[in-house]
Formats: sequence, C-alpha cells, structure tokens
Amino acid sequence: MRAANRNALAGGAAQGAKAEREEALNPKPATKWRRVLDALADGRRLHRFQAERQLHDHCLHSTVAGITRNTGLHIERRTIEVAGYMGLPTRVREYWLSPEERRRARAILR
Repeated sequence: MRAANRNALAGGAAQGAKAEREEALNPKPATKWRRVLDALADGRRLHRFQAERQLHDHCLHSTVAGITRNTGLHIERRTIEVAGYMGLPTRVREYWLSPEERRRARAILR
C-alpha cells in the first residue's frame, strides 16, 4: 500500500502506519478480507467509497458477506447518503463492528 494512495480520513493515517509496519515484517500484502476486517476491528466504519480509496476493495458488500459467512461475525450496517457523481447524493451501506464483535475479530486476525 503506497503512502501517496492512502486516505487519511477516518483513521486512515493510523491504519497506514500499521500497514507499513506489517509490510516491513511480511513482504506479502494482506488479503482483501484481512484488510477490511482489520479496519473494522480497529473500530472504523466503512462504506464502499472509503473501502475503495483506503483499502483498495472494489466490492465491499461482497467482502463483508464473505467475512460474515466464513467467520460467523455479525457486521452491523445501515444505509447512509454520501456525495456521489458530481456531488449528488447517493445511498450506500456503512459497515462496522460492535465492541464485542471487534474483540472476536481481533482474535480471528491473530
């Protein structure tokens, strides 16, 4: 993950520093589901455009479905409006983990 491509919004800078440390220790990049689960376990809330910019996940809804199916974690979600094409509002799903599920997610990531 290049520093120039990282978005500092919503904890992106802290996530970036963590990713750089992990890359230094492990030259193989983290898988997409691990990047998403790591962000959620850190208490971040994500919608599709944030996941695209910050984690390079082009289909967050599918990644979330896979995480839920493969781990049994319950990922909270709600519909929100964000600025879309030409600044027009568009509806997206926002995903996050409850404190209990964040603990479970951290255990899975170990």
